[in-house]
Amino acid sequence: MDFYRNYNDLISLQGIPVDAGSLWRKQGQLMVLVDDDQYITHAYQEAEFYEEKKV
Repeated sequence: MDFYRNYNDLISLQGIPVDAGSLWRKQGQLMVLVDDDQYITHAYQEAEFYEEKKV
């Protein structure tokens, strides 16, 4: 599974603020925040997200 981080602070589709550098996973064209407490999504836009490097 590939993970991504957002470059800047953003507002999710649910209207929740998300800090820059948060961890996301991509499902089609939808980004899902990696968070066990909430289901938070954002539309994928290449300019807003970068792929997390695998170690």
